[in-house]
Amino acid sequence: MPAVHVHPLGTFNTGRKTASVSTAFAIGIPPYGGKTGTPLATRSPHQATAGRVGIIHVTSMLINQATTNQLLVWMRPLNWVTFSAVAAAGQAVVTLNADPGLYSANRWRGGGMIPNGVAAPATADTAIASGDYCMYQSAAGDWVLDTAASTFSAGAVTMTTNVPTGGTLVGGLFYWFGPPGANTDPATNIACPSMGTGFQTLGVLISITDAANGLCNTLYSGDPLVLYNPNVTTVSVIENVSGFYSKT
Repeated sequence: MPAVHVHPLGTFNTGRKTASVSTAFAIGIPPYGGKTGTPLATRSPHQATAGRVGIIHVTSMLINQATTNQLLVWMRPLNWVTFSAVAAAGQAVVTLNADPGLYSANRWRGGGMIPNGVAAPATADTAIASGDYCMYQSAAGDWVLDTAASTFSAGAVTMTTNVPTGGTLVGGLFYWFGPPGANTDPATNIACPSMGTGFQTLGVLISITDAANGLCNTLYSGDPLVLYNPNVTTVSVIENVSGFYSKT
């Protein structure tokens, strides 16, 4: 098989994250470009300016593993919408232009890319609900990983954590990932990819690397990625997740 040459736009390292036993945690990898520039308003993130266009490739992960096999889930965004009103810092309620889980009624992140004139993906609608993972961009340009604490009602969703300093802007991007591993991706009609860490001796550092093929990648340019760890029975520590961004 011939070698495939990919020209990185930049690299990332997430650093360490853990939680108390049986408390799940997640690590968010923001889109290429980080907080530079302003939110993309109502433009599709997949048709963004050159400074934003990039696909995430995860190539390695370092885990401080205990004796329990943790089923990690790579969560790609199932859809994206935008803020339709300003949310002030310190409030948990955000106003969105649509429910991202209703693909048949609202746009989905692949927009217009289904063959044979089909208007909506085969994946069934699943309205946003409490516990769903989301990532949004604040007015300061930072990317915030959080979970919803309510359903979509009267154009608004209550988040688990208050909006950070600076609040949000109208048109700022809001990505929805759904619950870990439960929903199917409208781009593929299959569940999010997952992987087990295996059973190891307590305290062993595991290095999982696949530089040639990658451990996971996003499907669309401009998308973020989330790694979910159920962290059950015995504590698991993700010491670092690293990789690079590319144009393709």
